[in-house]
Amino acid sequence: MNLLSWMLAVMAMGGMLGFAAWIVEWIAARYHAPRRIGWGLALVLAMALPVVPLALGTTGSVAPPAQPVEAEVSRIAGPDLQQSAQSHSSWFMGLRARVQRSLQQVQWSPQWNRVLAWGWGTASLATLFLLASGPLHLARQQRTWETVRLRGRDVLLAPKLGPLVLGLWRPRIVLPASYRNLPEADLAMVIHHEDEHIRAGDPFLLALGMLPLVLFPWSPGVWWMFHRQRIALEVDCDRRVLTRGARAAAYGGLLVRLGSSSPSTPLALHPLTLSAKPSLLERRLHAMTRSSSSPSLPASLAGVSVALALVLLACATTPPVVSDGPMAQDDEQRAAAAAALSSEPTFTPFTVAPEILNRSDVAVALNANYPEELRNAGIGGTALLFLFIDDEGRVQNIRIHQTSGFDALDQAALRVARVFEFSPAMNRDERVPVWIQIPVTFTTR
Repeated sequence: MNLLSWMLAVMAMGGMLGFAAWIVEWIAARYHAPRRIGWGLALVLAMALPVVPLALGTTGSVAPPAQPVEAEVSRIAGPDLQQSAQSHSSWFMGLRARVQRSLQQVQWSPQWNRVLAWGWGTASLATLFLLASGPLHLARQQRTWETVRLRGRDVLLAPKLGPLVLGLWRPRIVLPASYRNLPEADLAMVIHHEDEHIRAGDPFLLALGMLPLVLFPWSPGVWWMFHRQRIALEVDCDRRVLTRGARAAAYGGLLVRLGSSSPSTPLALHPLTLSAKPSLLERRLHAMTRSSSSPSLPASLAGVSVALALVLLACATTPPVVSDGPMAQDDEQRAAAAAALSSEPTFTPFTVAPEILNRSDVAVALNANYPEELRNAGIGGTALLFLFIDDEGRVQNIRIHQTSGFDALDQAALRVARVFEFSPAMNRDERVPVWIQIPVTFTTR
């Protein structure tokens, strides 16, 4: 699998996990349950499903089949074989194999793999710098901030930044210096909100959600899930503040006043803040004023079933790790390996056997190459051949493994073998060159 296909598979997986988390949030909102759990699990899965196989060193190899592939092509005189070869079943199998082959033959240069890899690394470093530069800058600045005790908590007073939570191991509440003049009731709700973030471990959840952004910065689904997680963290925090006794009217009014007067906190700083952009503020106020009606049990079960199905589908979509990793081997290495493999018949592990794509052409070749003198004499036979098929499905080498007993039939079987067209053999999701064994039978029956 080339790197682009691997990245597209990860993006599709992220989209499915995001949709599943959205369904879980919809159900949780109507039962007044925590919303952040679904998004947190979705982000962890989006990171773990592609990364865990890499960490464990899992490869795409499987146990080899018990026997080599065998396919028998028989020649029966007259038009009966033509009709049999063009039966509905054979036509459908041939069409399916042709479509698979067309998809598998899309060329992807190793140079493009390297370009994508460099772009990936650059985007990851840029994202890491974006996410880490703000907290590191604030960590240096906080040495100049004043530490005061308000409402029984030690808080940092910044010139214009806040309110927010800063730090992971020893999180601190940061308030603008002007908040010192807030009414006691408003100041208590501000500190209570930020304190609830610390109690619930939201800084750790937020930091964990940033890891998939660094690993897969090119995945829109991961960015969307992180955005939704930020909203869920704030909505859950509002719910806990109201549950602990704050009045909804007073708390909502405080959100409106702070949201309109405080500058929004950039992503590079820290999003766990009481103030918010208008869009986020609207969502939080809507969540606070939502009615307590719950969805019906069938609707909830249907939602859970769809979410579970999407998670299972995402797990099935996760790209397996092939032996050479997402990066393709160099052309020279692949050519050398194919040349060594094609020299003598040997076994190659595969999970999908090559299929004959042109049975009708083979039937015509059998009829045309059947030695006339042997046909008229009623003499037939079977030549057992070894065919080497490259990773494009082309026949590159032919060996006679067992003679038919007649040199003329053996030579005819070799000519027929050059007519064969195959779909490539597959080992999981990687095309592999293989040797196969095919008996070519000439008969007048």
